[in-house]
Amino acid sequence: MFKLALKASRLCLENNALDYASTVLERCSEYANAAEDIPPIMLVPAGDSTHESGSLRILVAEYYMLRMSHAWKSGRLDTAEHFFRKICKHTLAESAACAEPCAELCLEIGKALLKQKRLDMAVSWLDCGIEVLDSCTESSMEGGSEDLRLATVAAAVEALCKQQTPGAHQRASDLVSNLDIQHGLGNRTAVLAIELKLALQTLPPDLDFLTSILGRMVQNTVLTDSTFRM
Repeated sequence: MFKLALKASRLCLENNALDYASTVLERCSEYANAAEDIPPIMLVPAGDSTHESGSLRILVAEYYMLRMSHAWKSGRLDTAEHFFRKICKHTLAESAACAEPCAELCLEIGKALLKQKRLDMAVSWLDCGIEVLDSCTESSMEGGSEDLRLATVAAAVEALCKQQTPGAHQRASDLVSNLDIQHGLGNRTAVLAIELKLALQTLPPDLDFLTSILGRMVQNTVLTDSTFRM
């Protein structure tokens, strides 16, 4: 019933039927609260209950993500942040099925705020998305997580560049450096494009550094239709 209710609320949110979504999510709260009231000793996996207890934690995390989405679409970002903080970080760390949708939602909210030129809030939500991805164990992540991380960092760098402050520029530089140092993505064409965009924000531009970035792009990029246009 919990799973079915979540599916119904997701369908309502996808069709912007916020009143219906609110009604269904209120009923979902009964299941989520009941799950959270279970004493920790009862959640210790034993035999065949391993999958069941893990599934319950994932459903509760999904419930809070749907509450986040509903609050955001209702114009209540403070409430959305409240529900984000209630998601169990252990569940996010161990389950890509939870972490990636959560990070995608943070990215969606951040990009919407960026489009509205609410730069501080955009950076805050994009940081939340990066926080979720950083919390995941390597074994739990799937192949699409790298592209999701790149998209989130690219949006964060764009928002930080538009703030036009030394602190924001340094934060953007740190994010790009982290893609290379921590995640080994420094030679990806998309990362080099972000690095190039960031370097162009420096006045006067460092021509030697720009030449170095362009040289790496040409040397490392496997040409396809999309990368050729880039």
